[in-house]
Amino acid sequence: MKNKRIESLDSLRGISAMIVIVFHCLISFNIFYNANYNGVYDNVFIQWFTESPLNILWAGNEAVLLFFILSGFVLTFPFQKGSYNNYWEFATKRFFRIYVPYIIIMFSSVLIMYMFMGMNTVNGLSSAYETRWDHGITLKSVISFIFMIGYDTANVNGVVWSLYHEMRISLIFPFLMFFLMKYKWIKSVPAALFLNLILTGFLYFVSSNAPIEIMGTLSKIAAETFYYLTYFIFGAGLALKREVVTNYFRKISWKIKFVLWLMSFSLIANKWMFTLIEFENSFIQEIVSGLGILLLFSLVLSSKSADKALTIEPLKFLGEISYSIYLVHIPVLMVTTIVLSKFIPVWITLIFVPILSIPVAWIAYKFIEKPAINWGKKVINVVKDRLKTERKLPKTLEKTNI
Repeated sequence: MKNKRIESLDSLRGISAMIVIVFHCLISFNIFYNANYNGVYDNVFIQWFTESPLNILWAGNEAVLLFFILSGFVLTFPFQKGSYNNYWEFATKRFFRIYVPYIIIMFSSVLIMYMFMGMNTVNGLSSAYETRWDHGITLKSVISFIFMIGYDTANVNGVVWSLYHEMRISLIFPFLMFFLMKYKWIKSVPAALFLNLILTGFLYFVSSNAPIEIMGTLSKIAAETFYYLTYFIFGAGLALKREVVTNYFRKISWKIKFVLWLMSFSLIANKWMFTLIEFENSFIQEIVSGLGILLLFSLVLSSKSADKALTIEPLKFLGEISYSIYLVHIPVLMVTTIVLSKFIPVWITLIFVPILSIPVAWIAYKFIEKPAINWGKKVINVVKDRLKTERKLPKTLEKTNI
């Protein structure tokens, strides 16, 4: 562990970011788009690739759930250690960590879109691809981007939808931690999950039955955010019992651990399980994926071999720039296909997207993401220094008057 970070989990974040790229590349083709969203398969291989544990190789939605659970996990530690003395410090760090890189790259994506959208002659791809960069933005779009409302984001850089929830959840996370740490784990975590799901259901009900449109829209936005808060609670719950869980898993024999590793991957990419029992429910499937992710984290945290495998330099590097990978890969995908498809078949151009996303993400990390994090630290230090000065000022004035 370096700088108090769990590098193996950082690497999992990097791997998940690459899985998201693979997912967006594949669903650009109708054959994979129909398989993923409509359950329509052109051949047995596509069906097998979609409805088997191999689906984990392009499980984009499940990778995002991993991001949420991991965020809940790592954000819990500072509260356990008492590192945050007040709400504004936590909120400021999260603002500069999430929002500042997001807004810079979002508007950079808009500029890149206007530079290349007129050159786009790629045809025959899925609606997931063709609905990007197909119209200009409006003032309503700009307002939506700034306030993270969710309007017209798919046209420019659709992956940012998850950041909207992450930013909102960051604003309420300290209150969640106050509740989780005030009571015993066995009471607080199940109670938080239960109350959160009740609130989510209520908000969805309000959104469907609201007398005015704006109330329905805001209720739906809130419902979706509270739903994804469920996965933050998963991560926080594991973090609070990390030592107990890891000690338990360390005592398990390697044969059982091997089975649990297979089980974790199978639970995360669980479409095959629900296909076998002929049952489809996205909520339950995502909860099962979340449980698989918790199992995966538990195994990684308790295994020296897994830690060693995940902390090789290339994976650590991917983990370090994972947020930037996530932010930049859609513009990279679009520019790559628009430019290179004039010379080579479009399916070959998409092979280059994961490769090209890494250096672009490194540039974004070095010149946008990392400086934003440092700006946040500077703002916090400046405010702290001013507060200290204000506290000392009355005594100084008193001595001067004497």
